[in-house]
Amino acid sequence: MSVSWFGNENLPKALSPHCFLSPSLSSLPLSLSFPRYVLTAAHCFYSYGNQIDGNNMYHSHFRAAYHTDKAGKHYYAASSTWGRLWYGTTYPEVYRNSDWAIIELEEPLGETQGYVGINPTDLSKQLPMYNKFQLIGYSEDGYSQTAGKDPQCSLEDAYQGVYFHNCDCAAGASGGALLDPSYNVVGINTAHVMPSNTQLLRATEYNPTYPNIAVPAYQFMPTYAHILTQRE
Repeated sequence: MSVSWFGNENLPKALSPHCFLSPSLSSLPLSLSFPRYVLTAAHCFYSYGNQIDGNNMYHSHFRAAYHTDKAGKHYYAASSTWGRLWYGTTYPEVYRNSDWAIIELEEPLGETQGYVGINPTDLSKQLPMYNKFQLIGYSEDGYSQTAGKDPQCSLEDAYQGVYFHNCDCAAGASGGALLDPSYNVVGINTAHVMPSNTQLLRATEYNPTYPNIAVPAYQFMPTYAHILTQRE
């Protein structure tokens, strides 16, 4: 689930209904018992050390292929609660490169709904990489009722352990998957750089060509690999 957090340090104290989670599975040759892990942002659950909405978040559902029609009716292909949560930090406003979370679903929805792999390669020294990536998310600027996709966008730069990208997105797209051409997750979309928060990022300049932030997959892959090893 993903809280709207683009250029706004005042995070809401409840979970957003337009949260986005990336159904993911390591691309390693593992058992089919593993299509139950979901990637998203830590700020969906924690803000300045405090848990958002208490333990109510464990009563929420992950809904695959969720969308709402013009009449306001909700649809989804499958649903599951979750029982475990791992996260990079409880202070995502401070530690931007640790703003990731992994959820373990109670039901292995990936077995029937599909899943994506993970590419943990550090691409920092290869940047910029133009028009090679795509972002999936529930942006409020037109796709808040169903998942939208920017099919061709770029990783522009890397700084302090995060990627800067120019994929089209807005509030609601936090936790969305940044995918490479092979549909593997290379990063999780988390925030939007604006002049007011460049100081928090400790960046020296603001460049409008890379306004969005993604946490690279290599930041959470060690934890993810450990989780999968423990579940074998």
